[in-house]
Parts: sequence; structure tokens; C-alpha cells
Amino acid sequence: MKIISTLILILGPFLIQAQPTLKGSMESSFKEYMPFDGSYIPLKNNSSIMLYDMENPSHPIEINWETKLFNTIPFQIQNGRYLETSGDNYLIKDIETHNTILKVRKLWEWSAKGGIGQLDKEGEKSFSYLYFDFSGEPIDTLTETEYFRLFPTADEGFFRWFSILGRNSGMLPFSEGLTTIKSPESLFGYMNKSMRIIITPQFLISGSFYEGLASVQNKDHQWGFIDKEGKTVIPFNYHAQPTRFSCGMAQVTNNKGKKGYINPSNELVIPAIYTYATPFYKGHALVRKEINSPILLINKEGKVVERYDSKYYYLEDFNIKIPLHYETEKFSPTLRQLMDTGKAIFKKEGRYGLIDIHGDIILDFNYKVLKGYKNGLMLARTSTYEKGKTVVRNGIIDESGEFLFLFQEGDGF
Repeated sequence: MKIISTLILILGPFLIQAQPTLKGSMESSFKEYMPFDGSYIPLKNNSSIMLYDMENPSHPIEINWETKLFNTIPFQIQNGRYLETSGDNYLIKDIETHNTILKVRKLWEWSAKGGIGQLDKEGEKSFSYLYFDFSGEPIDTLTETEYFRLFPTADEGFFRWFSILGRNSGMLPFSEGLTTIKSPESLFGYMNKSMRIIITPQFLISGSFYEGLASVQNKDHQWGFIDKEGKTVIPFNYHAQPTRFSCGMAQVTNNKGKKGYINPSNELVIPAIYTYATPFYKGHALVRKEINSPILLINKEGKVVERYDSKYYYLEDFNIKIPLHYETEKFSPTLRQLMDTGKAIFKKEGRYGLIDIHGDIILDFNYKVLKGYKNGLMLARTSTYEKGKTVVRNGIIDESGEFLFLFQEGDGF
């Protein structure tokens, strides 16, 4: 056994170098990383993205990609679709056929729920805003004429209707058949897929509907929940925005900044004793009482199911380009991974590692980057000291830590 271990130490660097090497960088603008979906690996160069199929990496798809000033969104792959740019337009394309599913002038959002894009129809001066479902199939468009029909007084005085929508406008894709609509007075209500206002604009901020409820902020800057008829279901008693309802639970924050969970009847099911807490996913949430206390995996009764080292941090889906109120609708990648696979990426002292749901270490915390855990594989960056110099390796590793693919920045990258 000692001889085998010695051989592995000696041959390790050579074994790594023998892995397939793909040209490009996994890092994009704003220190973001290219998404890895378990089947395709996108790598960035100066003017395009090379999309590698893991089963046939010798024939990558070249994707045009130029981020747009004032409209920069991360490159995305979602369920057989990818993004591309063409001139002033964003394209949603099919990975298998490369056919364009949707073409938009600007793209504010594209997620599993769908998205919002801006159209410039055949040279028309007025813009139209398109709502589409995930696959890229249009739901409907909101034109200037349609907007003024909804708000007849909007054209009186100084008003620019196209400022109503946009990246920081608070507009959201459709969820459970409704989406937000912003009035000329910058108040939010909701409309249906026929572009008919269902809930009159009256809120400072409105969230998406989940499990039949949406969090909204009234003119007194207090938060509560409404149903799809606009009826107040949970009173406006919260000074901070609650998270979306998931698994029948919503996270709320008390006046001392502590977090707990309520049910749809506004009963505090889990006391507000946590400084950090995630939304519930598959009946569980990650919480910690203080920054230096253990991370706890709890169930819907508040019972501790598992306990993790106080030096660990769970990952959050944070994106500075998404409006603040939209972030509350995302789940922690660590929680998702734990509940989906029984394993998850955590962070410790600036490094990343992989542990199982019981806290046992699978990959020790030796990685500068560990991201996109899918099908037992993940993006990884290691930094080792070899022969008097620091060697950085980027690539795809498995749960044993073996590099299956290495990434190499070459000429023009």
C-alpha cells in the first residue's frame, strides 16, 4: 500500500496532465463563473464562448457572446437551451439543433419560470416588452398602446412609458399565472397573461406568487402577503421582506434582526432566533444562530436533523444584477444539493469542500473554486506548490477529486 501511495504522489502531476484539455476560461466578467449543467461545459474567450459536450468534447459549439452595456446578464444554459448574442439582440437557442427559439433586443431575466425581453419590432420607434415562458415561447407582449389602455392618464404630462420596465424596475416573469405591473406612479400591481390588471397597483414593491401568496410592501414600507385576488392574507406587520412561501413556510425577520418561520396562517411555527436562515426546500432549511455558531439543518417542526461545523458557510445564490427583492426567491445551492443528492459544497476559511449530509468530508477544503455540483461532477480550481512554483489548475472533477477535464487559456484567450 505504501508503494502504491508513493507512486500516486510521483505520478500525480503526469496523470493530471494526461486528462483531456479544453481551451478557454471558466471565469467570465464580474468574477462570475460559467455555468456547468452536468452535460455541457462553456468556456470563455475574448469574443465567444465554446460550449463543449462532455461526451464529444472534440467538436464544441462556438457561441457569439458580447455583454451589452447597461444590460449585462450572465451567460446561461438551462434545460437544453443557451444564450447567444447577435448584434444588438439576445438569442435563446436550442443546444441540439442550434435553432433560435426567441430573439429579443434586451433581456431582463431568463429563469426556470420564464423571462422578460424587449422587442424593437422592424424599425418601430416604440418598444414592446415580451413575456415568455421558459422554453422561449411568447406569452404576450406589452406595447405602448396596450400600456396606455391600462393607464389612460399616463400620457398626460411628462412620462416615458419605456422606463416602466427594465433591469431595476422590479418587473418579474410570470409565476402562477400572474406578473407584476408598474404604474406611472411607480406603484406595483399584478396582471394576468391576457394583460388584464387583476390587482390594482398600490404597492411599493411586489414579489412573485408562490403557493398562492406573494409578499408585498405597502406605502408605509411594511411587508405582508396577499392572495391572487389582492386580499391581505398576512397583515403588514413586517419591516423586512419575508422570503417566498415554500413547503408552506416563509422566513420572517423580527425587529431585532432575528429570523424565524411562519405558516400561511401567520403563525410563528419556528421562533425567530436565527441570525442566518434559508428558505425551506424539500421540507428542510439551513440556519445558524450566530456567525460563529454551528450550521443546523432543521425540518418544518424546527427540529435539528443535522449539525455542521461552526467554521463552515453554506453557499447562497447571490447576484448583484438581480433586484434585491428578487433574491429572496432563490434557494441556497448548498441546501438544494443536500436535499437532492445527500452531498453539498460548503466553504471554510476561504476554501471549498464537499461533505455529505451527515457532515463527513468527501473532498477536503483545498479548493479555491468548487461550483456547479451536478451528477457527481463540479467546476474546480486548485492551487498547489510544485517544483518551486505555484501551479493553478481549472477543470471538471469528480467526487474523488480526479480531474476529468482541464481548462487551458490559449492564444486569444
